[in-house]
Amino acid sequence: MRRMIMIVLLFGLAASQAVANPLPAYDIQYIKAYPPQIRLNSNGFLTNLSGVMIFTRSSTAVIDSGVYIYEMPLTLDSTNTSGFTLDTEADSIMVDLPGAAPAKWGTLNHDTPPIKGYGIYKAGYSPTGIPGMGGWYLLLFDFAVAKMGFTQIIINEINAHNNWQNGCNFIELCNKDQVNHDISNWMIVCDTIYRIPTGTIIPSHGYFVLDESNFPALFDLDFGSDNIYLINADSQLVDEVGWSSDHGLNISFIRYPDGDADSTYNMIDFIGYNDNTSTSFENGFPTRGAFNRHESPGFKVIGIRADTSGGLANFHWTNPAWDTLFSEAILRKSTSGFPMTPYDGDIVYEGSGQEFIGDTLVPGVTNYYVIYARTRCGQYSTPDSEAMLSIFYPSTGIDEVPTPDKTFLLECYPNPFNSSTLIRYSLPEPGIARLAIYNISGQRVAILCDSYQQAGEHNIVWNGKGVSSGIYFARLESRHNIQSIKLTLLK
Repeated sequence: MRRMIMIVLLFGLAASQAVANPLPAYDIQYIKAYPPQIRLNSNGFLTNLSGVMIFTRSSTAVIDSGVYIYEMPLTLDSTNTSGFTLDTEADSIMVDLPGAAPAKWGTLNHDTPPIKGYGIYKAGYSPTGIPGMGGWYLLLFDFAVAKMGFTQIIINEINAHNNWQNGCNFIELCNKDQVNHDISNWMIVCDTIYRIPTGTIIPSHGYFVLDESNFPALFDLDFGSDNIYLINADSQLVDEVGWSSDHGLNISFIRYPDGDADSTYNMIDFIGYNDNTSTSFENGFPTRGAFNRHESPGFKVIGIRADTSGGLANFHWTNPAWDTLFSEAILRKSTSGFPMTPYDGDIVYEGSGQEFIGDTLVPGVTNYYVIYARTRCGQYSTPDSEAMLSIFYPSTGIDEVPTPDKTFLLECYPNPFNSSTLIRYSLPEPGIARLAIYNISGQRVAILCDSYQQAGEHNIVWNGKGVSSGIYFARLESRHNIQSIKLTLLK
């Protein structure tokens, strides 16, 4: 009797979970791009698939006549489907069947993209999302299992722009540990596989750098959007980094910027392998590399930038692709100050894209832009300085921003200076203040502060170590204020 009660209880529990989170009627379990192939699984009755459509991002395929599915997985490819093509970099698949679960990967999502000669699979389903206990797993390579974070070896920096030195795109691995690590036969994956040579040792707090001269055929870093994966000798996926928008020139995608601390490992500072390539994380935030940031970015849009031409402003930004609830980005503007709620100012753009081209600028007027993220539930992000931007047109230099209505002090001493200078400023009201250094080309070289500060005077030292002699600009932004001063570094 007791056993019967237990069976009834377990059956009831399983039934309640199935009702709360039912299995999809049809699910894509396996994807291969070379040649195009998917494995479709059915949890329903015998189904005639003749004429059923398969939609991808760039094409539509039709399943041939006489193709049936019943419980057992069915492989759909060129032998039974007409017009089936896939984009290995990023794509989505939807089979036009009631209750069919879609699949997507690459720049459309954080899931692994397929590479030539291999496929990707969805490991299974259970109600909780814990391995063996529920939830749809992410897509994974068919030669690797997910063990994210189970290593002291990380992808520390990526340069995909080929601009700091000709022919030298690179991927940098870092050993966070206090002992040496053998990374023989580890794999770095980006469109294809690079196998790290036997006998490769990374010393404690040391680096392994794979540069473009050693890339195998088909190994390619796309500066606009890409995914990179690190797999250890036990075929475990231990780290990844990815991005999905062009952040502009002179940008490295980097985990620990110069001088930043690893908050997960005794607050040890990491300075990067090469100071000339390492820029701050805010300059090149890896959107799909949520594992590659020592602090969670949260739900927000980051990295907004703009350029102006012919009286028009063109915007690019990074959506929170690491957050599964993200729905849309909303770009708003005002001429009276930064819109502080998603309902202030005028809407410039609303959608899931990552750019807007051609907003009209009025000469002599400062436009203040803020970009918000919105969830599928209608909740909005709280923007910080990474989501705010002001433009004054026309302008011939970043030090020609007009004096704001609320004035504040920004000065430095000494100026000119040899190695470091003291920058002093006062804020008329509390709020987020951002002090950044730019070179004469308008490229940001340092962020000295970006945080909530009280009203009053503040002092920050900028050390010019690692940058060349020349003209620089210190730019201070707060809620209603923007001001810049010119600095001269002499070495």
